[in-house]
Amino acid sequence: MDFGGKLFRVLNGLGMFVTGILILYAFFFTVAAGALEMLMMTFLLAGVFFQALKTNALMRHLGNPAIPLKANTPQQVQSLAFFPIMLGLMVISSSFAMKDAASMDAMMDMFDEMNNGKMSVSEVARSLLYLQIISSAYGGLLLGNAVSSLIYLKQWKDDQQEKDESKNPEDLDF
Repeated sequence: MDFGGKLFRVLNGLGMFVTGILILYAFFFTVAAGALEMLMMTFLLAGVFFQALKTNALMRHLGNPAIPLKANTPQQVQSLAFFPIMLGLMVISSSFAMKDAASMDAMMDMFDEMNNGKMSVSEVARSLLYLQIISSAYGGLLLGNAVSSLIYLKQWKDDQQEKDESKNPEDLDF
């Protein structure tokens, strides 16, 4: 497997790990607090996780064609790519929205309430900056993984087309 494939697998694994933690957090928050709004986020994160699992299966097959691939896996990779693209765009856009003055003031008030006024304004601003960086990195990771999975899906489709053409060379139209 080339360097790009290995890098994709590492980043996909990292994305699956972070997404798995977020799924558990969202699910437990839904159950404990009864916040049904978080149930939608749980489903969205589960779609991201499931797409990453299916992409791993596709990557294993591309690395070693002897490993069988379920017939519906390519279609699932393609259709489930919606989830990481949507979540990645949501996370990145919300991290940019944190720079707005009104949302910055609201978050400062929230941090102030949570810490009973023990954090200074500079500490809160630094915490928000770290949150923006981390959320932007996670959103970029999701977008990169989704686009890469679609590229590898196209590679798989091209390989399948070449196999079909090599099996039936007399059926080709020239």
